[in-house]
Amino acid sequence: MAYGIFHMGGIAGMTGWSWVFLIEGLFTLLIGILSYFLMVPSAVQTKKPWNKKGWFSEREEKIIVNKILRDDPTKGDMHNRQGLNLKMLWEAVCDWYLWPVYIIGIVAYIPVGTLTTYLTLVLKSMGYSTFDVNLLAIPNYVLHIFLLLGITWLSEKRHSIFNVALLQPLWSVPFLGVLAWWKGSFIQKWPSYAVLTLFLAVPYIHAMMVGACSRNSQSIRTRTVSASIYNMFVQAGSIISSNIYRTSDAPLYHTGNAVLFALAFAMFPLLIFTKWFYVTINKRRERKWNSMTYQEREQYILTTKDEGSSCLNFRFAY
Repeated sequence: MAYGIFHMGGIAGMTGWSWVFLIEGLFTLLIGILSYFLMVPSAVQTKKPWNKKGWFSEREEKIIVNKILRDDPTKGDMHNRQGLNLKMLWEAVCDWYLWPVYIIGIVAYIPVGTLTTYLTLVLKSMGYSTFDVNLLAIPNYVLHIFLLLGITWLSEKRHSIFNVALLQPLWSVPFLGVLAWWKGSFIQKWPSYAVLTLFLAVPYIHAMMVGACSRNSQSIRTRTVSASIYNMFVQAGSIISSNIYRTSDAPLYHTGNAVLFALAFAMFPLLIFTKWFYVTINKRRERKWNSMTYQEREQYILTTKDEGSSCLNFRFAY
């Protein structure tokens, strides 16, 4: 589409890029307007002046609320307009059980971030025209969408987060090895383009890690903050990714690609450790919980000062 829109230059006295910004801006505006009318604060707040009946009957609302709270009682700890004070924020930040996932967030996406940023420059340096570059960038995005959905579905289907996540480095490492040590890397046009496209189509584990943060947070307070902290680590990784390729290493970037290879390979021990970390904690808690009588468990639940994921009866998802 962008390729075609760029060629609209001259229509109505506007340049091609002006048409791109205008059309994309109109889509964004439309989505924003629709979101205002369609998104609701909660299942019991669906009534609007233009929809006085709402989405659900009063009985259906009670069923929905009860089902949600029975599935996860911690969802009743806070309401959807309640803010976090500094003490609650600090306690959420100090929940060290989630730190391994944050570390994954800063490391996992650096290789794909670097090559996504530099893709157009690399393709142009190999002799492709500007419009050809725009067209050649399409296939990896299409493949990326399917693989993102596929790996996320597989994770849910197998009830496994970190084992399935190993597919990302298994996919990335071979292609980065080719880019780092193959003598034709960024020289031979079509083979280099094929490797770049396949690498950038990598099964993306971002959705899985966000889900891991949510499932392993237990409380709404921690869940809210953990999603933000994880995203901050991901953005920090983006900053790092934009500084991997150096001017002194251009235009082949063999050193930069070797660094990306090392970072991708580091995901193997990182993901394996994270799973071991959660499995070990779960086993310890399970042994302790099973050694307690029913009365001791009940007493613990009523009197414990443990909160959120620190509770003895909480099990981490892995």
